[in-house]
Amino acid sequence: MYDELSDLPSTVLRKVKRETNARPEKGFPQMGRHHYLAWLNNFHKAENPSVYFEIGTESGASLAFARDIAIAVDPVFKLGDNVVRQQSQVHLFQQTSDDFFETGFLNAFEKEIDFAFLDGMHQVEYLLRDFMNIEKHMASDGVIAMHDCVPMSYAAAERDWDKTKTRRWTGDVWKIIPILRTYRPDLDIRVLDLPPSGIVEIRNLQPGNTDLQTAYDEIVEKYVPITLEEFGLAELKNTLKLVQVEEIASFQDEPVAWEIPESPAAHSLKIAIKTPKARRTNPKKIVDHAFARSIADGFLQAGHSVRIDSGYDWYRDTQGTDFDLVLRGRGGYEPQPNIPHVVWAIYPGAKERHEITQEEVSAAAHCFFASELAYEEFSNKGNSNISVLLQGFDPRIMHLPEQDHRADTVFVGSNHFSNTDMRPIIQMSLDAQHNTKIWGRGWTAPEVEPMLQAKYIDNSNVGNLYRGAKIVLCDHMEPMRVGGYLSNRIFDALACGSAVISDHIAGLPDEFKQDVFLCQTSEDFSNAVQTIEAETEAEAAERKERVRSLLQKHSLFVRAKEISEKLLELKTQRA
Repeated sequence: MYDELSDLPSTVLRKVKRETNARPEKGFPQMGRHHYLAWLNNFHKAENPSVYFEIGTESGASLAFARDIAIAVDPVFKLGDNVVRQQSQVHLFQQTSDDFFETGFLNAFEKEIDFAFLDGMHQVEYLLRDFMNIEKHMASDGVIAMHDCVPMSYAAAERDWDKTKTRRWTGDVWKIIPILRTYRPDLDIRVLDLPPSGIVEIRNLQPGNTDLQTAYDEIVEKYVPITLEEFGLAELKNTLKLVQVEEIASFQDEPVAWEIPESPAAHSLKIAIKTPKARRTNPKKIVDHAFARSIADGFLQAGHSVRIDSGYDWYRDTQGTDFDLVLRGRGGYEPQPNIPHVVWAIYPGAKERHEITQEEVSAAAHCFFASELAYEEFSNKGNSNISVLLQGFDPRIMHLPEQDHRADTVFVGSNHFSNTDMRPIIQMSLDAQHNTKIWGRGWTAPEVEPMLQAKYIDNSNVGNLYRGAKIVLCDHMEPMRVGGYLSNRIFDALACGSAVISDHIAGLPDEFKQDVFLCQTSEDFSNAVQTIEAETEAEAAERKERVRSLLQKHSLFVRAKEISEKLLELKTQRA
């Protein structure tokens, strides 16, 4: 464990060893064997956050792990050597966290936070405010980690530090866990057994949620006076639901097993699919786990063995691999010696550092682009190892209905923006006074709330929703829109026979132009709705014929077949 921290100052390493070996008082939660700094280091390597934020920097041991943009807040910095290393930017604010948030720096910074580490004042109301303030600026798939929420003794859990009773003090921030479990049940909370005093890992963040702000005075009045003796140690342990780090993919998971086809092809390959996200399962994002699952099943149908490797598993158990297939969204993949890799650029990085580069294309045996514009750009640079491979749909989920009964306009997607700057297609719908039903997180604006149906819909149910919809709305993040990377939502909706209204994406292929209505204004949106609603029976029949052609060309199983044919060709060339 200490090898990966060996370049930190010796004083920090001594602290790590001392804290890892320390034991809580009898009856208190027992910690595991992986120090929290080792976990932080591993998290940065695996998830590669573009923007990292922390409160409570002190010597800078945690700050040293940041790999790109870092923002650190501490009333009194005591930075040691080797803190600023691979970061592209480091912003230091020597002030309290309350004062920092009042400056409005993060509003002006205009970048979402991917990972935040809160290790500031050890009194619960401070940590609560830090959480409330930073969640507003988090990416919807970001992570907040909080330190020192698992006390090791009653003395350590007191609000004020009595150094005559204990040298190790966590304060009463342990209360944040029952608070969040009570007032924010929507959060995905895991308390990890990392010495010396745990890490609380929080996902499924809702930047627009105001429940804690509304209940803040009530929470402070209720929880600040409570002591751990009054709350009860047994109740605390039950509330913590402590997770052993050995159960987490970042440390001790068994390698992912190869899936073997029932009928292997004559020249069967072993293909390792590298997904953009760090964790093994992420069914909420089609471009991650669900997308990879569909491609994997296509490879199995074509007679090839397959394995799906998330970020934590990218470089593990590589023996026997014929090709790595990198589903390129997030960057950072490093080619493995003696294993050729193929890149499928599904969508460009949302941040500049994740944009696909010429060096990345040159290093790949082949690079597929889910954008004709991107293909043209790299073709003009002289690359011959490239081709176009658009996204697609899973035919098991997305297909035409047996009977056509369509109504409603629907949109599936979370709001990544503020209430005053929401997703473009929904803003057009609102401006056009068109009734749209929405499934997704982060929708808190009063005018949108009547449209919200649920915060989440399982991917397996999206096909049923689209088959019953007359119109499916779609929009793209700016890098996708400008770069001509069609959203998978377009393929899914068209495969189900629905018309699509989308924001204006560059380079829309001709075959989609009759059924995908591009809009830049609310007037464009209204005109598109009128055209769709005025569709005649003959036009509807023509749409069905176009969909049948689409089903033959753009299935993800077809994509898997196209990729495997290219891999076999490459293998023959290398022989």
